[in-house]
Amino acid sequence: MQSEESHRLKIQNDFAQLSQVRAQVKNFFSKNLSSKDLMQVIQSVDEAVANVIEHGYPDGRNGNIEIELLKFNDHIAIVITDDAGHFDPAALPAVNPEERYEQGLDGGIGVYIYSTFMHATREPLAGQGNRLKLVKRIE
Repeated sequence: MQSEESHRLKIQNDFAQLSQVRAQVKNFFSKNLSSKDLMQVIQSVDEAVANVIEHGYPDGRNGNIEIELLKFNDHIAIVITDDAGHFDPAALPAVNPEERYEQGLDGGIGVYIYSTFMHATREPLAGQGNRLKLVKRIE
């Protein structure tokens, strides 16, 4: 399916670049989504990219992350492609955010957040890398 409009950005695996990612996601989707949906999309992309930066490059090497923003008639999509090691979120234990909060634990809910706010599919790439696709219907 051909998107009506798209925007692509490429970043390094550097937390300092997350503010640029959030700003571009907000700018690209602001006219298509309610403020609530826009906040959920921004937070989902932020969590997904932060997870790649934090966990994808444990050896400290420089990495590349490509984020493609897509608008369709009835939905939006974000495709995040990285050159990190393969990652399977299904291998992680189920997360209960309330329990983590009550136990005073910080973090560990990124996959939960973007999977709750958006439809998420992930696939490993041949050799090395991952592709995560986040989709949200436009209401």
